[in-house]
Amino acid sequence: MHSNILYQSNLTLDQFKKLNQINLRNKSKIERLLKTFYKKVNSNQQWILSPLMSRDKVQCRLYSDLNFLELINFYVKKKNIKKVVVNNYFLGDVIKQKYKHLDIEISGGTIKIISDLTIIIKSFFKVVLCSIFMIMAKKKSRNKYFYNKKITLIETFFFNNLFKNNNFQERYHLDVYKKFPKKIKKNCYFFPINLSIFSIKRFLKITNKSNLKFIHPLDFLKLEDYTKSIFFNFHLNKLPISSIKYENFEIKKILNYYNFLSNFNFSSFLGKLNFYFLQRLKENNLKVELIIDWYENQLIDKGLSLGKNTFYPNAKLKGHVGFLNDFKNIHYYTPTKLESDVNVIPDELLLISKEIKNTVFGKLGFIKKKIVPAIRNKNIFNINSKTKINKNKNSRKNILIVLSSNIEESRFIKRVLKDLFNSPEIKKYNIILKPHVNTPDKLFKDEKKLQISNKSFYKLLLDAEIVVSGGTTATIEAAIMNKKIILIGNTKDITLNPLLIQSENSEEVFYSSNQFSKSLKKLSLKKNKNTKNLKLLNLYFTRYKKKYFENFYN
Repeated sequence: MHSNILYQSNLTLDQFKKLNQINLRNKSKIERLLKTFYKKVNSNQQWILSPLMSRDKVQCRLYSDLNFLELINFYVKKKNIKKVVVNNYFLGDVIKQKYKHLDIEISGGTIKIISDLTIIIKSFFKVVLCSIFMIMAKKKSRNKYFYNKKITLIETFFFNNLFKNNNFQERYHLDVYKKFPKKIKKNCYFFPINLSIFSIKRFLKITNKSNLKFIHPLDFLKLEDYTKSIFFNFHLNKLPISSIKYENFEIKKILNYYNFLSNFNFSSFLGKLNFYFLQRLKENNLKVELIIDWYENQLIDKGLSLGKNTFYPNAKLKGHVGFLNDFKNIHYYTPTKLESDVNVIPDELLLISKEIKNTVFGKLGFIKKKIVPAIRNKNIFNINSKTKINKNKNSRKNILIVLSSNIEESRFIKRVLKDLFNSPEIKKYNIILKPHVNTPDKLFKDEKKLQISNKSFYKLLLDAEIVVSGGTTATIEAAIMNKKIILIGNTKDITLNPLLIQSENSEEVFYSSNQFSKSLKKLSLKKNKNTKNLKLLNLYFTRYKKKYFENFYN
């Protein structure tokens, strides 16, 4: 298609595959780069809560650009690249400095800068509005119940989708709370992270009627906490460095650019609020003994860890990694030695898989790791693997599409289905869509040929002939049930797949409507096994045993 040209936003399939290989092996390189950067900015601890240091591609596009620079190196060495088309001026300048012979083209450069500036403006209004709504919802009288108490804090999240039918459906730590001993449960409180900012008052009203006990950060935070969190990145705007290199590319320009785009970052804002929340609890003489954090090593988590280590150094913070994902490709999930040295990691990691503990997290000697039951996946142990699928032979079989939190992935699925709804391959099936809690309701609202289901995932899984998904634990659970699996390929960046080892199924990966159609045709000729893959089950999930569960609170 464009053998002598690298289009950053339109790579060929072979180029994508090479990009995936690069991402797998550059984890340690990027960690070394960030360590060097941290030293160059005079080891200012504040930088650790900046998106620039996060290693999260959602928060900062720097890491995608670094992968792309290595891709350029690869094709230049092969001498089969003459032109590079990139998305911003600063990246183009960085490439031109090293490879003067290359023809560099900026695709939609001015438009892209305007788009980025728009994002900054939107981010500003988001953090300001969130602050206003939280301040307006503050109620000092709620604080009196907590003073001079020894308490346990459990993190939860406020999403719109968790408040359906005017009930709060806690999906992260409810089963953990239920199993706590009475003496801990007595003074155990959920503290929410508000992610749906326009519904804060409604959420508070609903949770007031809940059987669960809450301690709301907004009741303790002060006006100055919000202002400092909003403008947190401003004093970090000017990089105090003259030069910094990655693979012999001088990258100061793109570092400056992405640092500028970090202003008003929502995740950074919430991370700082977590820090100030613990500060205010300390000022009010609350004795925090234990904190359980839903841990993804994001800026929110780092702010919480920094607050705990600053104001409650004798308390215990446990980072609950209660999920499986593509830990090898998503680098930020695993904390670094630098993050440990700067005090932004938990005291312990709670992991649901011995395999993950020994492989992905095995080399992290600076943090304790313990095994806990796979509470969110407990039903995978109980569902009947011998249940027959579609007992009526004449009925259409089901394709189950399980969405992840990645909105772009969901939009891609929507486009593929629109292309194929009338094709003979897909007409043989019922298409059932299982949304993620983050999936916007309006995204698939008009798709009448889809069955959007909020039924239990495990019930849907049993009735499925084929499972389609991307970066979700559902793919592992589907493999355990020996389902036919089609994985969603990413045509914009790295393809993420939580199936860390090959199951006995031969998974198909599609990057286009045509490939999806071919995968359907191929898999329709295969038979599903009505058995569980027990080896895979015991490899990636831990059954409930008291000794493992006690790791939550010991």
